[in-house]
Amino acid sequence: FIARTNAIKESIFAIYEEDDPYSISILFRSLLEHTLKALYLFMRWAIEKSDEAATDYYNFCDLSEDLSYLRSLEQWVNITDSKTPGKVGIDILHETKPASNPHSAKEIKLKANQFTPREILRYFSTKSKDSQFDPFIMHTLCTYSELSSFVHGGPFSEREIARQTGENRTTPYMRDIAEKALLLANTVKLNAFIIFLNTNRKFDQAYKELAVASGHWKQKATNKNLNR
Repeated sequence: FIARTNAIKESIFAIYEEDDPYSISILFRSLLEHTLKALYLFMRWAIEKSDEAATDYYNFCDLSEDLSYLRSLEQWVNITDSKTPGKVGIDILHETKPASNPHSAKEIKLKANQFTPREILRYFSTKSKDSQFDPFIMHTLCTYSELSSFVHGGPFSEREIARQTGENRTTPYMRDIAEKALLLANTVKLNAFIIFLNTNRKFDQAYKELAVASGHWKQKATNKNLNR
């Protein structure tokens, strides 16, 4: 997740320079989802002291994506030739990936769904003993929902861009996203280094330097050229 979130962050910085609020909203929604998954995996690792969550992520999310693709093929067959029955997606998956045989389509979906943003935030809510964490959960869920309109071409995205343009709020809006992108990407990085440190102390100095530098990230993000 370090490489992926960093790549999205860099793209957000580039779009910030181009003054494109629509595209930056799409990327921020993607970064938010990447970060939530990384935080969920980190929290599960910290609480359970195991790699079970990471194993489930790579195994069941991969199978879920395969099933989604196979179902798309099923739909295509039904649309183009409804008289010719084809194999069900899960049967094809079992044939092509023998390791999936013990798992039903329902089990795969259930296991993969734990990594959706809403289920992740639900998990955070159940594990948090601090009521001050609740506003973060609510805000994140609402922000993710609103940004979905930009990803899927909904009418809210058009209204929102028109409102920001009319109120001359485009630049502050994009700066806010750039600052948050910097914070999210580097939070993922810091959490990863905590895991690294628990397996090899050679990462100790790198973690300390990263933690110290984090105090300057937000300040740097406010600059127009967003020094990296």
